[in-house]
Amino acid sequence: MKRLAVIGIGSWGSRVAREAAILLKNGAIDSLSLCDIKKEKMDAFKRNNSELLKDISGISFHSNADSVVKGGIDFAHICTQNSAHLEVASLMVKNKIPFIVEKPVSDKISEVNAMEKLIKANKGLVAKNGLIFRFDNSIKEAKKLYKNDLGKVHFLRFYWEFARDYMPNVDIIWDLMPHLIDIFHFITNEESHFVAGIKTQFRRKNDSELATIILETQSGVKGVFNISWFSSRKNRIIEIFGEKKMLRADILEQSITLFDSKDINRSDTVQVAKNNTIADELTNLINDAQSGKNTVNNIEIGIGIAKYLDLIDKKSKPI
Repeated sequence: MKRLAVIGIGSWGSRVAREAAILLKNGAIDSLSLCDIKKEKMDAFKRNNSELLKDISGISFHSNADSVVKGGIDFAHICTQNSAHLEVASLMVKNKIPFIVEKPVSDKISEVNAMEKLIKANKGLVAKNGLIFRFDNSIKEAKKLYKNDLGKVHFLRFYWEFARDYMPNVDIIWDLMPHLIDIFHFITNEESHFVAGIKTQFRRKNDSELATIILETQSGVKGVFNISWFSSRKNRIIEIFGEKKMLRADILEQSITLFDSKDINRSDTVQVAKNNTIADELTNLINDAQSGKNTVNNIEIGIGIAKYLDLIDKKSKPI
């Protein structure tokens, strides 16, 4: 059986749930359980996806994770608030249900450590972190070009910006940097250390809304990360500066352009096969659960990133 659950139907969870419903419609899974403790979120999902859902059978709706497990599932994607990640993941581990838990694993280091202990005690279970950009074809293509075409690379620059309404208890470093750290390590195939960071906020007292972070790999490649919830447009841009070529990747468009480092007016468009990263991540969970493998986005990677985030957050200077 291929019985999938999506637990937490908020902003991101509703997108995952929609893609899961399409998988069900196309016969890739046998049933789908959707769960949120807030009825208004479930009602909003049903209302916003009424056209899709009217032709699909095999979906059940739940108000708590225990009900989902009792109903019978084979794998789960946990999209709850960070504060519930450990609790729901523990329920999955207890019932030996393979799962993805969204990033960060937790924004509390005590819970990150508890998750690590839980996973180590259950090594055979397929457990993943929501490091979705590992499935993005433009990121995978950038990784190949980094290795083969750019020459010696000096640094990567990341622009992750958009306008976001105030959300209590959400810090931009913990919210956006998990992806960017992972992309940086994934493309360079290296770990990194903290160099410098500044952070600030305008609508709150504690949680940051804008930051610039600098990291450096073991071989000396620097990553410069500009993240902001104050922007007139949504940007997901990566620039990689090599001695032969410069790469610019627009992750929203899944497009890549290469520039001659000695003549910036000379450029070439790289063909990228656009893909549905959410569907591919869910499919990977299903395949790994059936094979017993734990490929691409193993939760141990996410645990390491969460520990790194704690250090970055503490060392970045408030301004």
